[in-house]
Amino acid sequence: MLKNNEILYPEKRIGHIPGIEVGYQFYSRAEMVAVGFHSHWLN
Repeated sequence: MLKNNEILYPEKRIGHIPGIEVGYQFYSRAEMVAVGFHSHWLN
């Protein structure tokens, strides 16, 4: 995903992620990777 520029916020962040409200429920690890919340992608 990183190679194809599909990650919105590729840099590591601490704190608020724009567009993600407190309590938002992610349904897959891929969703978390796409917004930059979970940086480790399994092959």
